[in-house]
Amino acid sequence: MSYYVIISIVLFSCYSCTHRKIESNDQTKKIIILPKEIEKKTKTYGLVNDTKLKYVIYIDGDCGSCIEKIFKWKELPKESPLILIPKIYIVGTSNIPRFEFMMEYSNITFDYYLDSLGVYLKSNEFNNSSFHTLLLDKDNIIIAFGDPFYSKRNLLYHENAIKKHYQ
Repeated sequence: MSYYVIISIVLFSCYSCTHRKIESNDQTKKIIILPKEIEKKTKTYGLVNDTKLKYVIYIDGDCGSCIEKIFKWKELPKESPLILIPKIYIVGTSNIPRFEFMMEYSNITFDYYLDSLGVYLKSNEFNNSSFHTLLLDKDNIIIAFGDPFYSKRNLLYHENAIKKHYQ
């Protein structure tokens, strides 16, 4: 009997994880603050503010699997509308030597901003700090959010938001 209860709980939890709602009124239309206090670790660009759309991707620098998600952005097909949108990577970590070691070990290179004081998260009051992907308009208002690589549905959500914004 207890075997069937456990199986039922596991199946229900799997179902609820895969049927999460993508959009949320408490996140869309929120204005995001891009603090000037974060340390620039880039040579090619500054904070992108003059484009119609931009991605802000927050990465927990103490989380190896979060850092490896950068590869997914670099592997986008050329026909994907996500590839055309400028990206701002913000890495939050209080252990800079460990983060730099993980970067070297993973052989990942990308331009990023280092937020060792947690200013970005404090300024924007997010619920989960492990990995945030936000599509913002020119006024830093959230157009879409969530990991587009989580599911096909999330990817379509982001692609549609981009297409809608350029119509």
